[in-house]
Amino acid sequence: MRWTKSEAEQTRNSILDAALTLFDEQGYTQTTLSSVARQAGVTRGAIYWHFENKDEILIALAQAQFHDLMQQNADAVRRPNSWETICDNLIIFFQTLIHHPARLRFFRVFNQHGCTQPLAQLHRDYKLIWQQQCREIVERGKAEGRFRTNTDPDYLFFHMGVIFRGLVEMCLEEPDNPSLAAYIERTLKNTTAMLQTL
Repeated sequence: MRWTKSEAEQTRNSILDAALTLFDEQGYTQTTLSSVARQAGVTRGAIYWHFENKDEILIALAQAQFHDLMQQNADAVRRPNSWETICDNLIIFFQTLIHHPARLRFFRVFNQHGCTQPLAQLHRDYKLIWQQQCREIVERGKAEGRFRTNTDPDYLFFHMGVIFRGLVEMCLEEPDNPSLAAYIERTLKNTTAMLQTL
């Protein structure tokens, strides 16, 4: 039986949803494709139709979570107020993280990166992309007089990475904290403003 495009997309999404749930509850390493098939209500053949292996499922989950942020940041590089735009992008990203269970699940999985090679590789890949975006934004900001001429883009990236990881941890530990969204917004605005003075 041939699938329609919408049926194929629905099956793919069911596989991704099932995998995300199991990666979160059991851990990435302990989850098998058979268990993903059972959870999704599909055959292993249906999984292999969409994904070559478990690593491809993980990559697809990461792409789904990071696509908007990556695109928004890439667009920000070309804008006059790129550093402030990055801050706004991160605020929206964290608001979504707090209010969407699937994103919280993904970050619980993503933070297991020390446990398995595919997760560690994803961390390295995205870190390189974000670092390059940060360099481009700082260099443009220097040219526009928004940053000091001796601003070190790698230090700004390091500093923002520390803030980003800390805020993710806070979201994972206290997603129901009523002050969390407001405090994250203040933290990001204060941090990005302060970093422009370094």
